Amino acid sequence: KLQTPYFHKNPRTDWPPATRACESMASEAQPRLDTSKLQTFDVPPDLTPVVIASFGSFSPPTFLHLRVMEDARDALLEQGKFVVGGFLSPVHDAYGKRSLAPMKDRMEMTRLAVQDSEWLVADGWECAQSGWSRTALALQRMADELAKVPIYVQGCAEPKLNAIKLVMVCGSDLLATFPDVRADGSPVWLPKDQQTILQHNGVVCIQRQGTDVEAVIQQHAVLQDNRHNIHLAQPATTNTISSTLVRGLLARGKSVKYLVPDAVCHYIGTHNLAALPQWQ
Repeated sequence: KLQTPYFHKNPRTDWPPATRACESMASEAQPRLDTSKLQTFDVPPDLTPVVIASFGSFSPPTFLHLRVMEDARDALLEQGKFVVGGFLSPVHDAYGKRSLAPMKDRMEMTRLAVQDSEWLVADGWECAQSGWSRTALALQRMADELAKVPIYVQGCAEPKLNAIKLVMVCGSDLLATFPDVRADGSPVWLPKDQQTILQHNGVVCIQRQGTDVEAVIQQHAVLQDNRHNIHLAQPATTNTISSTLVRGLLARGKSVKYLVPDAVCHYIGTHNLAALPQWQ
């Protein structure tokens, strides 16, 4: 049931059913952000160093999840940014979406999906918490970690800290939900979370065919006010691979080769994930 990244068909908003947000860090030891793949040397002095991050289900991770990151990176490079790395962060089981495989499996599949990438890393912080964390909290934690990473700019003798800008990857569907309110009048995204994501960090929005993202931005003040932090990315090709599609094929006993990385395909088979009740 591979749907285009979760944000395409079912935007991940920040109010999961029957779950409670984890407002603070769990007491257990927290995993450190893996910065081993960050390209922090020889950064051109006229370019802004950027890290991009995708937060989602990854149940399972597909080639489209990876392709979206490449499209986002290309768009930022064209806009004068220097992309030093990227992260995929699987959501906690407590998010409550029915189709979630156990997070230990989703985390391992995500790690396997990016193991051959020169710049992408799977981040396990969300899965290490005692419960679900709002996207803004996960994003800010990552930004705080990146602030400690030294950047070595060409021509500068000393490394720079607090130099990396963190940008969240999202689809136009999700972007349009920022101003939304529920039937009870409560906001889908808390105002402070909108500020964390849109004002303090930023987003790179993957455009969908038939969606006028600029029109969406112009219709909402919160998006207009942060237009400088909304970067648009045009996909290089039409791609309808989704986790929903993959799960559906698996449930019918069909092949998912070339839809997910081989290592992910092997993991699904070895651990018999096709038999998961939530994948039927």
